[in-house]
Amino acid sequence: MISLESDIDSAINCANFSVNSSTAKLRHAPTAKLSALLDLLEPGGIELRSLVIRSTSVRKKVWRRLGLMLQDHPRLESLTFHRLSRSEWHIIDALANVLEKNTVIKELRLSSGSYVNHKIPAMLDSIRHNPKSALVRFGLIGTNTNAFNDGNAATTCLARYLYEKNAKLEAVDLSMNRIGDSVSNMILRSLAGNRCLLELNLAWNNIGINGLDDFPEVLAANSTLRSLCLKNNFITNEGVSLITSGLARNATLQRLDLSCNPFDETGISELASGLKLNTGLRFLTLDGLHLDPSLNPALLALFHSGNHLHEVSLLQVWLEPQTVKDIISVLATERRGTKVRITAISANDVAEYVETIRKNWILDGASLDFSEDRQWLLMTGKDGQVMFELEYATM
Repeated sequence: MISLESDIDSAINCANFSVNSSTAKLRHAPTAKLSALLDLLEPGGIELRSLVIRSTSVRKKVWRRLGLMLQDHPRLESLTFHRLSRSEWHIIDALANVLEKNTVIKELRLSSGSYVNHKIPAMLDSIRHNPKSALVRFGLIGTNTNAFNDGNAATTCLARYLYEKNAKLEAVDLSMNRIGDSVSNMILRSLAGNRCLLELNLAWNNIGINGLDDFPEVLAANSTLRSLCLKNNFITNEGVSLITSGLARNATLQRLDLSCNPFDETGISELASGLKLNTGLRFLTLDGLHLDPSLNPALLALFHSGNHLHEVSLLQVWLEPQTVKDIISVLATERRGTKVRITAISANDVAEYVETIRKNWILDGASLDFSEDRQWLLMTGKDGQVMFELEYATM
């Protein structure tokens, strides 16, 4: 990987530019620097796999040249444009033309730019109209614009594309766009007929209960989605109930992130009950929840047998030491191979957990591996199989 940051001269002159796995990163690059890189990308020159451009100040004609290069570059598979200015819309126009014919680019990410309002529909239409498009990963992140207002062409176009039978996108990242409830519903509804999307990130999008109205029906109809991130939204206990109802009718979703949402122990109990009817979910992330420490035993229901979770993350969740001990007890006696991630208040807490494990469960050939440096506990049964794994971070 070659990093082209504020000054790219040394990188351009580097003789060790890898042809097979090279990445160029431009940050605050003026016209002359981007032009120099484009000279190296001419036929017979270096062949990039990934190009990242951040906060540049480049003339229109150079953007046109970059667009022409992208049309013909035989190996470039990943493109990222970060924080381009309003005056640099030209490259987005050029991208629309490129994507209509390109058969190589697999990933496109646009983040923190004010240019997206009226540019995204043309780009998505280009992808839709290209039967040989290789694009499978698309990100529109932190735009801080009204690009996803209800009824906006960008929203309608993306939802329509995801619903079409010939859709190819496998991963979509729409995090930090403040899309709200109505647009969330529109995007989620498109998944009911989708047969290709594996990952969807809707974090930091102001999604509340009304944004999950169709969630149960969507999960019941969808059989391809493997990972869904809904962290840092406005999902309350009622929203968790809708999610749980969907999980009860779905066997293919494997990862769910509900971190930093305003639900409490009632929502945790809903999850625990609903997961008994779910056979697919393996990884559940609940970091940053504000739970009443006196009611933390409600968490225990998540760890009792009856669900198929392999890993539960509770980082930055206030857990009383006794609650952690109770969780360890359940893991040691009822589950096999479960990993739990927690935040311990102090090193003394961790020492107490280790002593509790050694006193109560290291028997019949079981063993405990403890690494203070790695902040990791691993309990192994006499058969050599992992009984449980505890990863922690100290405050």
